[in-house]
Amino acid sequence: MDKQGQKAKESKARWYKKNKTLQLVRQKKEKQELAKWFEDYKRTLRCSNIECNLSFEKHPCLCDFHHIDPNEKESPVGRLVYYGKKRLLKEIEKCIPLCAHCHRILHADMV
Repeated sequence: MDKQGQKAKESKARWYKKNKTLQLVRQKKEKQELAKWFEDYKRTLRCSNIECNLSFEKHPCLCDFHHIDPNEKESPVGRLVYYGKKRLLKEIEKCIPLCAHCHRILHADMV
């Protein structure tokens, strides 16, 4: 690492140490906002199983995201709420929404 890079790194470390509480509060708020957005987003979806078609409007907790190709799965979608909206949306694109019941049946039939 060159001198400028080292100085920048040290400056950033000093800023973080000085502003750690502020930074942690900001990060917590951002995560809460993203979790709220994610819950509201799930409320707009329905189960992709045609026979079910359950709306998640009242109970977004019933919405599971099934990876169409398990080989492309980076992480369970719910965990990515803590890693930012861009990464979360990228993972959602690989999935279809299913209610918890239909998702369990689908995986039981895959075994």
